[in-house]
Amino acid sequence: MAAAVQRRSGIGPDTSLLLTRGIRRGIAALWRDRSWGASLVALTGVALLVQLLVVGALGVRGMEHLLKSQTDLRLEVLPQASDQAIQTFNAAAQQLPVVETVTYVTKQQAYEAERKRDPNLVNFLEQFRIDNPFPDTFRITLNSLEGYEQFSTFIRSQEWSAVVDPAFLSHVTDQEVQVFNYLQLTQAGGILLGFFFALAAVILLFLLIEWTRRRALLRREEITVERLVGANNLTTVVPFATEASLLILIAVVSSAVLLLVLLYGLPLAISSLGNEGAFAPLHGELSTLLRVALPGVFTLELLLAPLLAIGAVWLGLRPQLRTSTLSLA
Repeated sequence: MAAAVQRRSGIGPDTSLLLTRGIRRGIAALWRDRSWGASLVALTGVALLVQLLVVGALGVRGMEHLLKSQTDLRLEVLPQASDQAIQTFNAAAQQLPVVETVTYVTKQQAYEAERKRDPNLVNFLEQFRIDNPFPDTFRITLNSLEGYEQFSTFIRSQEWSAVVDPAFLSHVTDQEVQVFNYLQLTQAGGILLGFFFALAAVILLFLLIEWTRRRALLRREEITVERLVGANNLTTVVPFATEASLLILIAVVSSAVLLLVLLYGLPLAISSLGNEGAFAPLHGELSTLLRVALPGVFTLELLLAPLLAIGAVWLGLRPQLRTSTLSLA
């Protein structure tokens, strides 16, 4: 009785031998029966979807970081502001903890910058001898979005009412509201991506369960004999778990290769997604995140894939494992 319980629980000196034999049987069965091509394609497709969702989540994170970090404000300097007042404001703004950089742009510098950006406009101004319409401005970059409130309080001080145009204060508030709205959209997008990620993981699990049941149906006579002779559960589970683990690992590697092809190919095919396109800031942010996160994500997928396969195989073989066994001993 003790020997039977020990054999059933999978605890004993021959456990490693059972695992070794089971792994060999699984590899041999997978090599011998190559009808798993369609299942591999389906698993690769779902794995690629999961990885695309991971990239999407990294994209949302990159967008949030851009919105929080690249808070560039432009404040117009009043014409009557004295040089001393401008220098005082410049020094005081740089001392604020929430301010990253402060740049004073003269009207002539703004004019030359506009000449490079839009030569036609400057040619029009010079043709009709229109005076330089660009005012002196301060370009101020905050450390993060959370610094808006403190900076707004600072520039609303009566001390700077003769330096900074009060009309631009409302523009700062509007920009703050707009950025917060964008952040809410990215957070909602992150939640939606999380839902689809969980859904894709469930689909992947059920694909493996269904594949296990079909394989068990094809080898039902083999399983029946094993159950009749009182074989350990490991004898039945390990070969199927080995096959499922190999399939899901191949699917993960294949989907990773396809993902890299997409990540490198899309910017080449669609110029707006490249370094010099309209989404260049997001492209740079996402590239940095991908270089840091993708190796770890890929390693985690390789580690979790066998666990997912073992769980799916166990669930798929439960009906057979629950049947009563007859020992011929």
